Amino acid sequence: MRATRLSDCVFKPASVALVGASGDPNKTTARPFQFLQKHGFQGRIHVVNPRQKEVFGHPTVPSIEDLPETPDHAYILLNTDGAMEAARYCAERGVPVVSILASGFSESGAEGLAREQELRALVRETGTRIIGPNCLGVVNTHNGMSLTANAAFFEPRLDPGRFMLVSQSGSMLGSLLSRAQDRGLGFSRIVSVGNEVDMDIGTLSMGSVDDPEVEGFLLFLETIRHAESLTQFAAAAHAAGKPVLAYKLGRSSEGQELAVSHTGAMLSDDNVADTFLRDNGVARVTHLESLFESAPLFAGWSKAPRRRGTVGVVTTTGGGAAMVVDQLGVEGISVVGPTEGTLSKLAEAGLEVGPGRIIDLTLAGANYDAMTAALKVLRNAQEFDVLIVVIGSSARTMPQQTIQPILDGEDNGKPLAAFVVPEAPHALRLMADAGIPAFRTPEACADAVGAFLDVRAPRLPARTVNRYEGARNSLSEKAAMDLFASLGVPATQSLELAVTAAVPENLPFPYPVVAKALSDELSHKTEAGGVVLNIEGPEELRAAIENISLNVRERAGIDVEQVLIAPQVKGMADLLLGYADDPQVGPVVILSQGGVLAELSKERIIRLAPVDEATALEMIDSLTIAPTLKGYRGGAPADIKALVRTIIAFSRIAEHPKRAILEAEINPLSIQAEGAGVIPLDALAVLASDR
Repeated sequence: MRATRLSDCVFKPASVALVGASGDPNKTTARPFQFLQKHGFQGRIHVVNPRQKEVFGHPTVPSIEDLPETPDHAYILLNTDGAMEAARYCAERGVPVVSILASGFSESGAEGLAREQELRALVRETGTRIIGPNCLGVVNTHNGMSLTANAAFFEPRLDPGRFMLVSQSGSMLGSLLSRAQDRGLGFSRIVSVGNEVDMDIGTLSMGSVDDPEVEGFLLFLETIRHAESLTQFAAAAHAAGKPVLAYKLGRSSEGQELAVSHTGAMLSDDNVADTFLRDNGVARVTHLESLFESAPLFAGWSKAPRRRGTVGVVTTTGGGAAMVVDQLGVEGISVVGPTEGTLSKLAEAGLEVGPGRIIDLTLAGANYDAMTAALKVLRNAQEFDVLIVVIGSSARTMPQQTIQPILDGEDNGKPLAAFVVPEAPHALRLMADAGIPAFRTPEACADAVGAFLDVRAPRLPARTVNRYEGARNSLSEKAAMDLFASLGVPATQSLELAVTAAVPENLPFPYPVVAKALSDELSHKTEAGGVVLNIEGPEELRAAIENISLNVRERAGIDVEQVLIAPQVKGMADLLLGYADDPQVGPVVILSQGGVLAELSKERIIRLAPVDEATALEMIDSLTIAPTLKGYRGGAPADIKALVRTIIAFSRIAEHPKRAILEAEINPLSIQAEGAGVIPLDALAVLASDR
């Protein structure tokens, strides 16, 4: 009998074929057969090898055409050219899923890219689905389906777990597997996606959203590929109540090469990826151990309250608790002390605890009855969204006194995590076996709790990514302003004036004014000497225009034919409002400090575009200057409502039907006092030439 669903062909095949498997135990290509037998795969195994009549006592067939049946899943173990040929034969035979081990594809240049295009064409033409290439395997720990070449699976056993691990790095599978299993933590499914020419992370994960053996997903990411698929999967996982956690490499600050605006330069691959994960409801952790140690914490995440993001810490060691509190502070998480009511209940239980942020039981806590009583009170305390238990030396020497109360405690839905200060593998394994999140380091503990409290529902429907590689054209400031005004962004008073024209005696607005070079060839006017401020009258304006023309010709090699005259505006703050159609994740909007030093600001509030009112407010609240804008210490508040409306309107660039706008920016955006609105003072837009 054959598997019928695609996900079953991937993880629960009734039969598999190993194409190019070797009988030499020293070769990588011998491992998949050994692992399938070692871990108890119950399906039928077929081996294709024209040079050997048997592999480890198992008979072979010389070619794919000679297979006695069409397998549900074929793993091709041949070199690059052989793999391409075998993939074609598998597709002709009607094999539903083919995994390819070989390298030599997009990572190797133009020739490898062409091979990937061939594989994609094969998928389109035949319907056979491909995992890889560079796929180190697919594993289901619940049925022994260890279709992998990773040496880590020589492990004597595979501990079944509740979370599916999907990795873009095949070599990291072994590291994660060994680290997790050493702690008594296992995975339900394990997949190396390789180059993702067809079945990507989102597609493979989506197939397991409705699988009862999978309760959540752990992603090891090197970059963001196939954002559309990931978005659909994340939404489906959230709807099913199954959390998605990610660890991503590449936390760099390098700007995009093609950036024209300040916005483009401020967007690195990583901060865009961080925004993408966050807005899609994916919890990102920054420590490798957190990826698997967090799984038990997130297992009940859909039921857990996250009202204020407050954490309570109870400990038997003051120093250990201080380490956790310190790391939580780095994560921006509030550690709060017990209320008077909670202190009274602790006292009634015979526990005298002093006021303070840490509930320090000290030596009294190294006692089963005392710890049991404390946890009963604290797990019902409403002031904590999460409770962290920090256990000192007793975790290693007397786990029955301090760990057992955690194991025996009533689970009332309050998320609980444990940080074990000493090296206490037995205590960690006891808690892992009981499904209690336990952490070996304060960094991983704080990282996991921070990710848990920060996770949110996916914000956007499925989106498309615009990977435009053609020519780009910039609009002049006036044209960009008009474009933004058509979206609902406030218009700005201005006057266009030819460089050779006479300066009018009367302007449509009072002095002082600012004069700026007006050219679609000049993206950054200040650097080219194309801006003059604080002009007080007609004579100063004429001199400013002449200086602008001379400066821009000398510094940028551009002959300016027009200048733009606008009122000199001073507001409560200058912000930058930017937009970019990112080639990884699609449209994003950014809010940061504005002006000529915008790129030096480390504060970059990025969200997927378009945004709604709640998201726009959240972006503003995330700014360091937010308290000032809201009237800090009795000061006059800024026009927050106008700023929210402007952010929403500007973010609608993402809804342009042709996605013609690649980058856009208002910098500075002057924020006026409450009721006076916001005023765009400069604008930039970069368009795709053929759109």
